[in-house]
Amino acid sequence: MSKPRILVTSNCVACPEALEPLRRIGQVDCKYPVDRATALAVIDRYDAVMCDAGIQFDEAVLSRAERLRIIATPSTGTDHLDKKTMAARGIEWIDIAKEYDLIERFTATAEAAWLLLLACIRRLPRNFERAKRGCLGPEDWESLPKQLCGKTLGVIGHGRLGRMVTQYGQAFRMRVLVHDIRTIEEPDVEQVDLDTLLAESDVVSLHLHLKDETRRLIDRERIARMKRGVVLVNTARGDLIDEAAMIEALETGQIGAAGVDVVHDEWDPDRAGHALHEYARTHDNLIITPHIASACYESCVEARAFVAEELAKRLEAMDWSG
Repeated sequence: MSKPRILVTSNCVACPEALEPLRRIGQVDCKYPVDRATALAVIDRYDAVMCDAGIQFDEAVLSRAERLRIIATPSTGTDHLDKKTMAARGIEWIDIAKEYDLIERFTATAEAAWLLLLACIRRLPRNFERAKRGCLGPEDWESLPKQLCGKTLGVIGHGRLGRMVTQYGQAFRMRVLVHDIRTIEEPDVEQVDLDTLLAESDVVSLHLHLKDETRRLIDRERIARMKRGVVLVNTARGDLIDEAAMIEALETGQIGAAGVDVVHDEWDPDRAGHALHEYARTHDNLIITPHIASACYESCVEARAFVAEELAKRLEAMDWSG
Protein backbone atom coordinates (compact mmCIF):
# COMPACT_ATOMS: atom_id res chain seq x y z
CA MET A 1 0.00 0.00 0.00
CA SER A 2 1.35 3.43 -0.92
CA LYS A 3 1.59 6.24 1.61
CA PRO A 4 0.27 9.77 1.17
CA ARG A 5 2.75 12.49 0.38
CA ILE A 6 2.24 15.56 2.59
CA LEU A 7 3.50 19.09 1.97
CA VAL A 8 3.94 21.16 5.14
CA THR A 9 4.34 24.90 4.54
CA SER A 10 3.17 25.76 8.06
CA ASN A 11 5.98 27.05 10.27
CA CYS A 12 6.70 24.17 12.64
CA VAL A 13 10.30 25.09 13.41
CA ALA A 14 9.50 25.52 17.12
CA CYS A 15 7.47 22.31 17.34
CA PRO A 16 8.79 19.63 14.95
CA GLU A 17 7.28 16.97 17.20
CA ALA A 18 3.83 18.20 16.16
CA LEU A 19 4.37 16.53 12.80
CA GLU A 20 5.02 13.05 14.21
CA PRO A 21 1.44 11.82 13.55
CA LEU A 22 1.92 12.73 9.88
CA ARG A 23 5.34 11.12 9.65
CA ARG A 24 3.91 7.87 11.00
CA ILE A 25 1.42 7.55 8.16
CA GLY A 26 3.02 9.32 5.21
CA GLN A 27 5.99 11.04 3.59
CA VAL A 28 6.33 14.58 4.95
CA ASP A 29 8.14 17.36 3.07
CA CYS A 30 8.60 20.58 5.06
CA LYS A 31 9.03 23.69 2.94
CA TYR A 32 9.07 26.83 5.08
CA PRO A 33 9.22 29.56 4.13
CA VAL A 34 7.71 28.89 0.73
CA ASP A 35 6.78 31.38 -1.96
CA ARG A 36 3.97 31.21 -4.47
CA ALA A 37 6.25 30.22 -7.35
CA THR A 38 7.49 27.21 -5.40
CA ALA A 39 3.96 26.22 -4.42
CA LEU A 40 2.89 26.35 -8.06
CA ALA A 41 5.89 24.26 -9.09
CA VAL A 42 5.51 21.43 -6.56
CA ILE A 43 1.83 21.22 -5.61
CA ASP A 44 1.12 18.47 -8.17
CA ARG A 45 3.31 16.05 -6.17
CA TYR A 46 1.21 16.04 -3.01
CA ASP A 47 -1.89 14.36 -1.63
CA ALA A 48 -2.24 16.65 1.38
CA VAL A 49 -1.09 20.07 2.52
CA MET A 50 -0.70 21.62 5.96
CA CYS A 51 -0.37 25.38 5.50
CA ASP A 52 -0.42 28.77 7.17
CA ALA A 53 -2.04 31.81 5.58
CA GLY A 54 1.15 32.91 3.82
CA ILE A 55 0.11 31.57 0.42
CA GLN A 56 -3.31 31.68 -1.18
CA PHE A 57 -4.53 28.31 -2.36
CA ASP A 58 -6.58 29.83 -5.15
CA GLU A 59 -7.73 28.45 -8.49
CA ALA A 60 -4.30 28.92 -10.07
CA VAL A 61 -2.62 26.76 -7.43
CA LEU A 62 -5.44 24.25 -7.03
CA SER A 63 -5.74 23.67 -10.78
CA ARG A 64 -2.26 22.14 -10.67
CA ALA A 65 -3.00 20.02 -7.59
CA GLU A 66 -4.05 16.87 -9.42
CA ARG A 67 -3.39 14.57 -6.45
CA LEU A 68 -4.53 16.86 -3.66
CA ARG A 69 -7.29 15.49 -1.43
CA ILE A 70 -7.16 17.65 1.69
CA ILE A 71 -5.73 20.91 3.09
CA ALA A 72 -5.29 21.57 6.80
CA THR A 73 -4.68 25.02 8.28
CA PRO A 74 -3.98 25.73 11.97
CA SER A 75 -6.08 28.89 11.88
CA THR A 76 -9.62 30.12 12.41
CA GLY A 77 -9.54 32.31 9.31
CA THR A 78 -9.66 30.49 5.97
CA ASP A 79 -9.78 33.27 3.38
CA HIS A 80 -6.44 31.95 2.02
CA LEU A 81 -8.36 28.88 0.82
CA ASP A 82 -10.56 29.04 -2.28
CA LYS A 83 -13.27 26.81 -0.86
CA LYS A 84 -15.47 27.05 -3.95
CA THR A 85 -12.72 25.63 -6.17
CA MET A 86 -11.77 23.10 -3.50
CA ALA A 87 -15.35 21.84 -3.27
CA ALA A 88 -15.57 21.56 -7.06
CA ARG A 89 -12.39 19.48 -7.09
CA GLY A 90 -13.44 17.33 -4.13
CA ILE A 91 -10.72 18.69 -1.85
CA GLU A 92 -11.52 18.59 1.87
CA TRP A 93 -10.20 21.03 4.45
CA ILE A 94 -9.52 21.19 8.17
CA ASP A 95 -9.40 24.37 10.25
CA ILE A 96 -9.86 25.20 13.93
CA ALA A 97 -12.66 27.78 13.68
CA LYS A 98 -15.19 25.57 15.49
CA GLU A 99 -12.79 23.80 17.83
CA TYR A 100 -14.12 25.89 20.69
CA ASP A 101 -12.48 24.03 23.57
CA LEU A 102 -9.13 24.51 21.84
CA ILE A 103 -9.32 28.11 20.70
CA GLU A 104 -10.88 29.43 23.91
CA ARG A 105 -7.38 29.03 25.35
CA PHE A 106 -5.86 31.18 22.60
CA THR A 107 -5.74 34.78 23.83
CA ALA A 108 -2.86 36.02 21.67
CA THR A 109 -4.89 37.97 19.10
CA ALA A 110 -7.00 39.74 21.72
CA GLU A 111 -3.85 40.64 23.65
CA ALA A 112 -2.28 42.01 20.46
CA ALA A 113 -5.37 44.13 19.81
CA TRP A 114 -5.01 45.60 23.29
CA LEU A 115 -1.31 46.22 22.69
CA LEU A 116 -2.11 48.18 19.53
CA LEU A 117 -4.87 50.06 21.32
CA LEU A 118 -2.56 51.15 24.15
CA ALA A 119 0.29 52.00 21.78
CA CYS A 120 -2.01 54.21 19.72
CA ILE A 121 -3.73 56.02 22.54
CA ARG A 122 -0.43 56.66 24.38
CA ARG A 123 1.32 57.71 21.14
CA LEU A 124 4.05 55.16 21.63
CA PRO A 125 5.81 55.50 18.23
CA ARG A 126 6.19 59.27 18.58
CA ASN A 127 7.36 59.12 22.18
CA PHE A 128 9.77 56.27 21.43
CA GLU A 129 11.41 58.42 18.76
CA ARG A 130 11.53 61.38 21.15
CA ALA A 131 13.20 59.27 23.84
CA LYS A 132 15.86 58.11 21.36
CA ARG A 133 16.63 61.79 20.68
CA GLY A 134 17.14 62.40 24.40
CA CYS A 135 13.82 64.14 25.05
CA LEU A 136 12.33 64.03 28.54
CA GLY A 137 8.75 64.57 29.66
CA PRO A 138 5.65 65.42 27.62
CA GLU A 139 6.09 67.12 24.27
CA ASP A 140 3.47 69.80 24.96
CA TRP A 141 0.12 70.19 26.69
CA GLU A 142 -1.92 69.82 23.51
CA SER A 143 -0.40 66.45 22.61
CA LEU A 144 -0.83 64.80 26.00
CA PRO A 145 -2.31 61.30 25.53
CA LYS A 146 -5.63 60.25 27.00
CA GLN A 147 -6.19 57.62 29.66
CA LEU A 148 -8.59 54.75 28.99
CA CYS A 149 -10.56 54.91 32.23
CA GLY A 150 -13.85 56.63 31.53
CA LYS A 151 -13.54 56.40 27.75
CA THR A 152 -15.85 54.39 25.50
CA LEU A 153 -14.64 51.27 23.69
CA GLY A 154 -16.60 49.99 20.71
CA VAL A 155 -16.17 46.29 19.93
CA ILE A 156 -17.50 45.21 16.53
CA GLY A 157 -17.98 41.45 16.56
CA HIS A 158 -18.61 39.66 19.86
CA GLY A 159 -17.22 36.23 19.17
CA ARG A 160 -14.35 34.67 21.10
CA LEU A 161 -11.90 37.53 20.57
CA GLY A 162 -14.48 40.28 20.82
CA ARG A 163 -15.55 38.92 24.21
CA MET A 164 -11.96 38.94 25.43
CA VAL A 165 -11.40 42.53 24.33
CA THR A 166 -14.69 43.51 25.96
CA GLN A 167 -13.39 42.06 29.23
CA TYR A 168 -10.11 43.97 28.88
CA GLY A 169 -12.04 47.20 28.39
CA GLN A 170 -14.15 46.53 31.46
CA ALA A 171 -11.00 45.80 33.47
CA PHE A 172 -9.67 49.23 32.44
CA ARG A 173 -12.96 50.76 33.66
CA MET A 174 -14.11 51.78 30.20
CA ARG A 175 -17.67 51.92 29.02
CA VAL A 176 -17.90 49.13 26.44
CA LEU A 177 -20.35 49.13 23.53
CA VAL A 178 -20.73 45.98 21.46
CA HIS A 179 -22.21 45.44 18.01
CA ASP A 180 -22.99 41.96 16.72
CA ILE A 181 -25.60 40.52 14.37
CA ARG A 182 -26.59 38.06 17.10
CA THR A 183 -28.44 39.04 20.26
CA ILE A 184 -25.97 38.99 23.15
CA GLU A 185 -27.48 37.54 26.29
CA GLU A 186 -24.87 38.70 28.76
CA PRO A 187 -26.05 41.10 31.48
CA ASP A 188 -22.84 43.14 31.62
CA VAL A 189 -22.69 43.81 27.85
CA GLU A 190 -24.22 46.94 26.30
CA GLN A 191 -25.29 45.92 22.79
CA VAL A 192 -26.01 48.75 20.34
CA ASP A 193 -26.50 49.26 16.62
CA LEU A 194 -23.45 50.03 14.50
CA ASP A 195 -24.22 53.73 14.01
CA THR A 196 -24.51 54.28 17.77
CA LEU A 197 -21.25 52.46 18.41
CA LEU A 198 -19.39 54.51 15.81
CA ALA A 199 -20.80 57.81 17.05
CA GLU A 200 -20.06 57.23 20.74
CA SER A 201 -16.79 55.27 20.82
CA ASP A 202 -13.38 56.77 21.53
CA VAL A 203 -11.75 53.52 20.41
CA VAL A 204 -13.14 51.03 17.86
CA SER A 205 -11.77 47.48 17.63
CA LEU A 206 -12.73 45.05 14.83
CA HIS A 207 -13.25 41.34 15.51
CA LEU A 208 -15.16 40.04 12.48
CA HIS A 209 -14.74 37.29 9.94
CA LEU A 210 -14.30 38.56 6.38
CA LYS A 211 -17.47 37.88 4.37
CA ASP A 212 -19.18 39.62 1.47
CA GLU A 213 -21.34 41.55 3.93
CA THR A 214 -18.38 42.68 6.08
CA ARG A 215 -15.99 43.60 3.28
CA ARG A 216 -15.15 47.32 3.61
CA LEU A 217 -17.59 47.62 6.48
CA ILE A 218 -15.53 50.57 7.71
CA ASP A 219 -15.83 52.79 4.66
CA ARG A 220 -15.63 56.54 4.11
CA GLU A 221 -19.22 57.10 5.19
CA ARG A 222 -18.88 55.15 8.43
CA ILE A 223 -15.53 56.76 9.25
CA ALA A 224 -17.27 60.14 8.96
CA ARG A 225 -19.78 59.00 11.59
CA MET A 226 -17.04 58.29 14.12
CA LYS A 227 -15.89 60.69 16.81
CA ARG A 228 -13.13 62.97 15.57
CA GLY A 229 -9.79 61.64 16.77
CA VAL A 230 -11.04 58.07 17.23
CA VAL A 231 -8.52 55.24 17.60
CA LEU A 232 -9.17 52.35 15.17
CA VAL A 233 -7.75 48.85 15.76
CA ASN A 234 -7.93 45.93 13.32
CA THR A 235 -6.48 42.49 14.05
CA ALA A 236 -9.10 40.64 11.97
CA ARG A 237 -8.78 41.09 8.19
CA GLY A 238 -7.50 44.02 6.15
CA ASP A 239 -10.46 44.07 3.78
CA LEU A 240 -12.83 45.02 6.59
CA ILE A 241 -11.60 48.61 6.06
CA ASP A 242 -11.55 50.90 3.04
CA GLU A 243 -7.86 51.66 3.42
CA ALA A 244 -7.83 54.69 1.12
CA ALA A 245 -10.56 56.26 3.25
CA MET A 246 -8.65 55.37 6.41
CA ILE A 247 -5.48 57.08 5.15
CA GLU A 248 -7.46 60.21 4.30
CA ALA A 249 -8.98 60.18 7.79
CA LEU A 250 -5.55 59.73 9.41
CA GLU A 251 -4.26 62.70 7.44
CA THR A 252 -7.15 64.95 8.48
CA GLY A 253 -7.30 63.79 12.10
CA GLN A 254 -10.77 62.27 11.79
CA ILE A 255 -8.98 59.08 12.85
CA GLY A 256 -6.46 60.11 15.49
CA ALA A 257 -4.47 56.89 15.27
CA ALA A 258 -4.82 53.37 13.92
CA GLY A 259 -3.20 50.08 14.82
CA VAL A 260 -3.49 47.22 12.33
CA ASP A 261 -2.06 43.72 12.12
CA VAL A 262 -3.64 43.00 8.73
CA VAL A 263 -3.80 44.84 5.42
CA HIS A 264 -5.56 44.43 2.08
CA ASP A 265 -3.82 42.07 -0.35
CA GLU A 266 -1.18 41.13 2.21
CA TRP A 267 -0.21 38.05 0.17
CA ASP A 268 1.16 40.32 -2.58
CA PRO A 269 4.96 39.82 -2.76
CA ASP A 270 5.26 43.60 -3.25
CA ARG A 271 3.48 44.32 0.03
CA ALA A 272 6.35 46.58 1.16
CA GLY A 273 4.96 49.10 -1.34
CA HIS A 274 1.46 48.86 0.10
CA ALA A 275 -0.26 52.22 0.67
CA LEU A 276 -0.46 51.72 4.44
CA HIS A 277 3.22 50.82 4.68
CA GLU A 278 4.10 53.89 2.64
CA TYR A 279 2.00 56.10 4.92
CA ALA A 280 3.49 54.59 8.09
CA ARG A 281 7.03 55.37 6.93
CA THR A 282 6.36 59.10 7.22
CA HIS A 283 3.63 59.30 9.88
CA ASP A 284 3.53 58.22 13.51
CA ASN A 285 -0.23 57.84 13.90
CA LEU A 286 -0.35 54.47 12.14
CA ILE A 287 1.14 51.33 13.68
CA ILE A 288 1.40 48.19 11.54
CA THR A 289 2.48 44.73 12.65
CA PRO A 290 3.07 41.97 10.06
CA HIS A 291 0.07 39.68 10.73
CA ILE A 292 1.56 38.32 13.94
CA ALA A 293 -1.32 38.94 16.35
CA SER A 294 -2.02 35.24 16.78
CA ALA A 295 1.63 34.22 16.68
CA CYS A 296 2.46 33.33 20.26
CA TYR A 297 4.36 30.19 21.18
CA GLU A 298 1.60 28.44 23.11
CA SER A 299 -1.18 28.92 20.58
CA CYS A 300 1.03 28.20 17.57
CA VAL A 301 2.34 24.93 18.99
CA GLU A 302 -1.04 23.71 20.21
CA ALA A 303 -2.86 24.62 16.99
CA ARG A 304 -0.27 22.89 14.80
CA ALA A 305 -0.26 19.76 16.95
CA PHE A 306 -4.06 19.59 16.84
CA VAL A 307 -4.31 20.10 13.08
CA ALA A 308 -1.53 17.61 12.32
CA GLU A 309 -3.27 14.97 14.44
CA GLU A 310 -6.62 15.62 12.74
CA LEU A 311 -5.01 15.52 9.30
CA ALA A 312 -3.33 12.22 10.11
CA LYS A 313 -6.68 10.73 11.19
CA ARG A 314 -8.36 11.84 7.95
CA LEU A 315 -5.53 10.50 5.81
CA GLU A 316 -5.53 7.16 7.64
CA ALA A 317 -9.24 6.80 6.86
CA MET A 318 -8.65 7.28 3.13
CA ASP A 319 -7.93 4.50 0.66
CA TRP A 320 -4.32 4.55 -0.58
CA SER A 321 -4.34 1.19 -2.35
CA GLY A 322 -4.51 2.73 -5.82
